[in-house]
Amino acid sequence: MTIDKLLIMERQVFVDNIVVKIIHCAEKEGDVMKLVAENTNIKVPKVFYAKNDILVQEKVRGRLLVEYLPTTQEHCDRLKSQLDFILSELSSIKSSELKSLTEDEDTSIFHKNLPKYGNYVLSHGDFSAMNILVDDDYNITAVIDWENAGYYPEYEDYRSLGYYLPFMKNTKPRLDKEIRDNLMTYCFQCQDYKVHICCKDDGCVCNECHQNYVC
Repeated sequence: MTIDKLLIMERQVFVDNIVVKIIHCAEKEGDVMKLVAENTNIKVPKVFYAKNDILVQEKVRGRLLVEYLPTTQEHCDRLKSQLDFILSELSSIKSSELKSLTEDEDTSIFHKNLPKYGNYVLSHGDFSAMNILVDDDYNITAVIDWENAGYYPEYEDYRSLGYYLPFMKNTKPRLDKEIRDNLMTYCFQCQDYKVHICCKDDGCVCNECHQNYVC
C-alpha cells in the first residue's frame, strides 16, 4: 500500500511496522530526528519519509512511559540514569541562537524575555513520559514526537520530565533568580503565556491569576 492511497482519518496511523504521522512540520520533524540519530546515541524511530505533511517512521516496540510509571526504587534509578544520559547527549548539541527547529516562526514566546543563559542546547520541547517508550524492564526503547524541538535553555526539558517523574525534579539545572522571575509558562486559567514565579522546588504560581502549577 502506497502512502498516497492511505485513507488517514487520525493524526497517526499504524500500518504493519511503520507509523504514519500527519503533521504540518513533518519534513522538519524528520530532519530533527535524523540530526539526533546521527549526532547522539539517543534512540529515535528511523525516518523513512518526511514530506508534504506526512512523516513515515519506524514503529518501535515498547509502551508509553506515562502508562507504565515506575513503582520501585530500582526502576526509578534505572530510568533516571537513562534520562540523565539523554539530557546530556542533547546538551552536547549547542547553538548561540534561540529558535524552533520545526516552526517558521518561533512559537516559544515564553523564552523570549529571558536573559542570555549561556549557549542554547538542542531540546526535545516536550520531553515528558508521554513521549518516551520503555520495555517491561524500564529500558528506554525510543524518544518520540520531536515536533516541538528547538534550541532552548538547558532547563527546558527538565521542566517537562518532573511532572510525571518526581525523582527528576531535583536534577534540573539550578536557575538564578533573574531567570526564575522572568520565566513564562502557558497558564490555562489565563489562556495565555504569563510570568510564573517559582515559589518552591516543585511548583510555581502565575503572577497574574495566582494559579499554582508544577514546573
